[in-house]
Amino acid sequence: MAGEAGLCGLCVWADVIRSGRGSTFLRCRRSEAEPQRFVKYPRLPRLECDGFEAVSKVMP
Repeated sequence: MAGEAGLCGLCVWADVIRSGRGSTFLRCRRSEAEPQRFVKYPRLPRLECDGFEAVSKVMP
């Protein structure tokens, strides 16, 4: 889903939500603290976002 979602697919603030009917959505957790700046379910693919923070992959 990361490629289809643009920045949201690579962001630490994004949660994958699966509906009971099999649909998949990305929810932005930044919208909880700043609803005036960030929408709960952004239109995808997201190519720009002031709140983007990349997921860091830690290698063991």
